[in-house]
Amino acid sequence: MIEIKFDEGIAREITAGVRLGNIKTRDGFKVDIIHWNVRPSFPLAGIVRLGDDCDYVRQWTREGKSDIRPYVTMNSDLVLEVEGGEV
Repeated sequence: MIEIKFDEGIAREITAGVRLGNIKTRDGFKVDIIHWNVRPSFPLAGIVRLGDDCDYVRQWTREGKSDIRPYVTMNSDLVLEVEGGEV
């Protein structure tokens, strides 16, 4: 598996089970997207799986960003983990 930049189309395929992969935060926690159109500025909502029965809900932009400012990179931003060479 390789880590790639977040792409909503690929993330939808992973969530639907038609593509192998994982949605994760930049710092490595698994994310389950639960809603794709919450509100205009942060449409993606998901559960961040911290482990040991400790989860939390977070929202992201369509680009998988935790912050609306495009130049800000955060550990909670989304990335994708896909089979090597299948981008």
